[in-house]
Amino acid sequence: MKHEIHISSVHNIYYVGTFMKYILLLFTLLFCISGRTYQTGDIVFIKSQTAQSQALREATGSEWTHVGVYIDGKIAEETGGLKLTDFTAFVARSKNKEFKVFRHREYTKALDHKLKSLLPKYNKPYDIYFEWSNDRMYCSEFVYKLYQELIGVGVGRLQTFNDMNLDTPAVKELIKQRYIKNKKPFNYDETIITPVSQMRDENLVDVTSEIYVRGGVTGGG
Repeated sequence: MKHEIHISSVHNIYYVGTFMKYILLLFTLLFCISGRTYQTGDIVFIKSQTAQSQALREATGSEWTHVGVYIDGKIAEETGGLKLTDFTAFVARSKNKEFKVFRHREYTKALDHKLKSLLPKYNKPYDIYFEWSNDRMYCSEFVYKLYQELIGVGVGRLQTFNDMNLDTPAVKELIKQRYIKNKKPFNYDETIITPVSQMRDENLVDVTSEIYVRGGVTGGG
């Protein structure tokens, strides 16, 4: 009898030990996931679902239609005046909550203060005509010009409307509503910058799935 009790106790200890290992593994995984953070200056792309985004999808052939800059857990974005939106709220607006985070090879933490000090300069009305000026601003234009000031070069390849597919239903409707109805000339040679062009910049590194855990403390920011 004593021998049977001893064997049973050993089994119990084994099962408890195995269970605790799984619990420890689970908490470790949860800790690592919670440790996923991004750094100020990172560039965040989402698949916006607005009517304008539909036109942009058709014009560029890409679902990545909106972009902002990560700053201390928030996203600086141009949506009609520069706004700081919580990261989770920003991502929630994306199709299927999909997002991509990229880091510029030339950006360092030493630029954080300069980046933040430049933000008020970009608090402009939203530019519904996508003109290359400093009076009004749209999302990817903000990111381009911000980085141009930060590191001396913008993000993405500058294009013109001539490079876009303008012969689609949503694009034609947008031109009709914003240009024709307002008797605004449509300049096919207007300089523009699109989110997908920025996403393809060779100086950007995809860090979407990176996890940062430094010395037992979550890092980044």
